Amino acid sequence: MAIALTRFQGLCGFRPVEEILGFLQAVPEFHALVGRDAAEELRSSVGDEVRTSQALKKCFSKMMSCEKKVFVDELNELVKRVTQEGEEAKRTQ
Repeated sequence: MAIALTRFQGLCGFRPVEEILGFLQAVPEFHALVGRDAAEELRSSVGDEVRTSQALKKCFSKMMSCEKKVFVDELNELVKRVTQEGEEAKRTQ
């Protein structure tokens, strides 16, 4: 456990926007948590630092405030998909 003794700002940064956009495209479960509108807003904001910052906040807020059931369902789908992909990869070796 860490305790800040002075002013502290958590979550000081995000992954590069291009990487987040790649994850949104490649990981449908992540895209579902963020939502189509927020993901599109982030995609269209590239190149505009202010809009990108606002879009990142929106994506983060959407993901963190989704209903627990939605989160659990998407997590289960992700685990199922990754497990299937791993099994398929083993068969093709």
